[in-house]
Amino acid sequence: SLCALFLDAPKYNAHTSAADALWAGVPVITLPHQMMVHRGAACLVHSTNVTATIVRTIEDYRDLAIRLGTSRAALEEVRSSMRATR
Repeated sequence: SLCALFLDAPKYNAHTSAADALWAGVPVITLPHQMMVHRGAACLVHSTNVTATIVRTIEDYRDLAIRLGTSRAALEEVRSSMRATR
């Protein structure tokens, strides 16, 4: 895969792009907000039953992106969980 990790933009949520990433087995990090339009990617991620990439704060978003972007083992753990729930 050419893409290892999908960062959902806070406030301007991905919908179809996040679905495509998840379908390809790419983890999606998302930070849902109050409006429904800001929770699309979180709904999609939640449907995978692998919710570790749904974060609550922008600091958590940043920290998780750095951790999964720099630790192959951490990224593979999330990807493995995604494969197990397919």
